[in-house]
Amino acid sequence: MATPGKVKLKLHELDTDEGSFQHRRDGIDPHHVAELVKALKINKKPLDAILVWRDPDTGRHTVLSGHHRLEAYRKAKWRRAVPVQVHACDKREAVLLSVEGNRKAHKPLTAQERSDIAWRLCCDGSYSRREIVSKTTVADGTVAKMRRIKKKLQEARADEGQEPNEVELPNGWWLAMREAKGLGGSEWTSESEDDMNNAKAQELDAKIGEEFGVSMHRYPKAAMMFLAQRMSQHRIDEFAEEYAEVIGYADDGGNGCEDAEEDVNDGDDQPF
Repeated sequence: MATPGKVKLKLHELDTDEGSFQHRRDGIDPHHVAELVKALKINKKPLDAILVWRDPDTGRHTVLSGHHRLEAYRKAKWRRAVPVQVHACDKREAVLLSVEGNRKAHKPLTAQERSDIAWRLCCDGSYSRREIVSKTTVADGTVAKMRRIKKKLQEARADEGQEPNEVELPNGWWLAMREAKGLGGSEWTSESEDDMNNAKAQELDAKIGEEFGVSMHRYPKAAMMFLAQRMSQHRIDEFAEEYAEVIGYADDGGNGCEDAEEDVNDGDDQPF
């Protein structure tokens, strides 16, 4: 792996390639950018170095990790050169560097994003299982399952007359799992669904967990009103049944619901 060099570059010298190096499902998070802009304006100094790749063919510098920092500089109308960490290597190695850089970033990749990256690296075909596990931290067994599903989907496409090397595979891991299930495979199990739900829960927690947790503590009635507005009665009943023991009214004949409602009403002195 090439030894990185720390230099400073002007913003116009930095390119982006979202298709190859932007691994976040939702792209740029405006709230995170706003926090970085605030830090720039308060501290009057650059953010941590952006990880970039110097293309050996063109000499151009492309951002591998630090898209939010780059956007913050632009929003803040930053005029000075910014610190960057330059890697001179081929594109294959640059992709791995971008995965590792985003995994260690201040805004880490979610479990689902890491799974999607691992799946795409499997589909690429030029990365070893060890490389994929090391860079994405996705479990070795999961990567092995990805390879099996890739083969299954390729074989199904081949039966339809497509050439194996020209097969267009799903862009995300869970899409691939669901398609494999549709082919009559046994890869989509209750464990797979649990994994998906856990990944989704982590993704939601990363987006709204901290803010919602604070709201539940400071303004419990407002937070519960928000949930009630977002959930249908059917979903509320499902939630109550699924988490009855946690809520604490599994064996009280349903009185716990009334008690909970009374507790909410007792919170009228909470600021709203």
